[in-house]
Amino acid sequence: DSSFSFLHLNINSLINHLHELDTILRTNKFEMIFINETKHDGSIPFSFYSNKYYRIIRRDKSRRSGGLLIFIKKHYNLSIVDIGAESRFDIEYIHLQLKIHKKKYNFIACYKPPVDDDNIFLNILDSLLYSIDLDDPVFIIGDLNMDLLNNLNVNLSNYLNDNGLVNFVYKPTRIKSIFIKNTNEFKCSETLIDVVLHNYDLIVSTHSIPCSFSDHNFVSGNIKIKKERH
Repeated sequence: DSSFSFLHLNINSLINHLHELDTILRTNKFEMIFINETKHDGSIPFSFYSNKYYRIIRRDKSRRSGGLLIFIKKHYNLSIVDIGAESRFDIEYIHLQLKIHKKKYNFIACYKPPVDDDNIFLNILDSLLYSIDLDDPVFIIGDLNMDLLNNLNVNLSNYLNDNGLVNFVYKPTRIKSIFIKNTNEFKCSETLIDVVLHNYDLIVSTHSIPCSFSDHNFVSGNIKIKKERH
């Protein structure tokens, strides 16, 4: 068996942090890198950036969404590339299917804006999920803006239980200070809104790592890739 490493970040404008991202990409450390809220639109050409190690899969922002980007090592065989631009699934996503050692692995990068209704988003995600063969591994990675540390927000927890999915991120992914006027004090807010959802047991580890240029943490992880037995 081998390991497949990935990294996720809500970057809140890629153009403003292209140097930092380029530094990460040049390490050639990760097989895939998922970026949420690129803020890219059609005015930014596809030639804005190139990298010798990675292929770029891009979905530009719309009126109500922030833009997605996936960097994937160039040697991988992609059997499905769906950026959702003309899809019946009205959420912001990119679906890639990789073939590794003759086995299919599905990756869905997605983002839910804070203003979007949780249950409407999850119902559409459900339809997208069940358009995929769930006998194959599926990984859903992104900022869903539903806090899994908040016991009052049970929409995502219930969805995971109903669909046999597990979130493999265990620590807060966004930590910020909020000023409370009534007490004239700052309060630390910790939320777990950047997730790695999976339908099997192939996630070996994940880490939530502070990022110096975003108010979200990096989420990194390793996936166990099983070799075919003969």
